[in-house]
Amino acid sequence: MIYKFFSSKKFILFSALIIILMVFVFQNNSFQKNFSQSLILNSLKGYESKKSVNCDIYFTLKDKETAEFTDIIVSTYLPHLKDDFNIKPNKPIIIIYPNKKEMKKAVNESKEAPMGAYCAGIIHILSPKSYLEDNVYKYYLKNGPVLHELVHYFIDEKTKGKYYVWFSEGAALYYEYKYLGCEWHKELNEKTKNITLDNLKKNFYSIDKTDAYRKSFEIIKSEMDGKYPDFICDLCKKYIKHSIINF
Repeated sequence: MIYKFFSSKKFILFSALIIILMVFVFQNNSFQKNFSQSLILNSLKGYESKKSVNCDIYFTLKDKETAEFTDIIVSTYLPHLKDDFNIKPNKPIIIIYPNKKEMKKAVNESKEAPMGAYCAGIIHILSPKSYLEDNVYKYYLKNGPVLHELVHYFIDEKTKGKYYVWFSEGAALYYEYKYLGCEWHKELNEKTKNITLDNLKKNFYSIDKTDAYRKSFEIIKSEMDGKYPDFICDLCKKYIKHSIINF
């Protein structure tokens, strides 16, 4: 009976359906993202939630105020980014981690905990209370990572996950420059001359992090401030279509 089943038309059809399902799962960015988000959110223990019209924020009690300020930041820049990218994405999900240990674990970072990170469709934020003692929220509003990670979220939504790392990092730094007036390591302008676009595309993580980010920003800024103000949005569209492009 077992042999007959494995050699039957039903088994062939069953196998074909399994293969189709597997292809769908591995190629469907939205499905993977939703699945990963569910796993991450279900793993949170002892976290509160704040669900506003702008975003869903998860935090521990010590960061209730941080969540309030985070919502203010999102509500400030979300309309601008919707216009810039010409999309209306789902509400972003934001998790605020109380300490560096939990942040590193969440984003799988073995070295230094980042202030912010975007992965699995979720914006991960390290509580500013973990690295600041004075003027915590004054700094957080002006220099915090929320806007930067929001841009990553918009690019991921716009391109359906099809983009180069250099592009997303450069765009995030550009919008910090545009809306916050912050320019990433301006003093490195001369040092990055020998870094090519091809280097950034193929070896981004092999280049010194600060230099790679700076060069990415310079390329984006050069296009956006020049004759191509729609560069970021147009490049997102080309990434979706897998067009043959120079960027």
